[in-house]
Amino acid sequence: MSLAAEAAEILGLPVEDHGDQRPIPPYIHEDDRAWVAEAFLGQTVRLEPCVIEYRWRRPDGQVIWLRDMCEQERDATGRVRRLVGTIQDVTEHKRNEEALRENQALLLAAQRRARIAYWLEDTAAAGRAYTAPITWPRCWAHRRTQSRIRMATT
Repeated sequence: MSLAAEAAEILGLPVEDHGDQRPIPPYIHEDDRAWVAEAFLGQTVRLEPCVIEYRWRRPDGQVIWLRDMCEQERDATGRVRRLVGTIQDVTEHKRNEEALRENQALLLAAQRRARIAYWLEDTAAAGRAYTAPITWPRCWAHRRTQSRIRMATT
């Protein structure tokens, strides 16, 4: 495997030729190494398409997230000639996903503490999605009481 200068920069490694076999580098995060090795095996032996995201520990110690996409380039007989792929640094995307999950959890916790229930309505699909941190009977009872008060005052 040969690395383009851009890939070498992302990985924090020098550009060099690794031969025809794709090694499982020690830079793959230890928690991801086993399943990434299986994915690479699927790519090289079982000829499965490969799009995976995993953590990479650069030589300077920085951990980044990579999206690795690889396909087989075949010759006229259908035999795999070589693997062609790309590597993208998706660290910022992963950080944004985590921040969104944390914010959603904070919002739900705040809604539960404030005893807020709400629904989202999609008029085009004629569907309604409910979320109810408090029980619906109490919510509807409150709504009926408020309606009666409005009716009595009008």
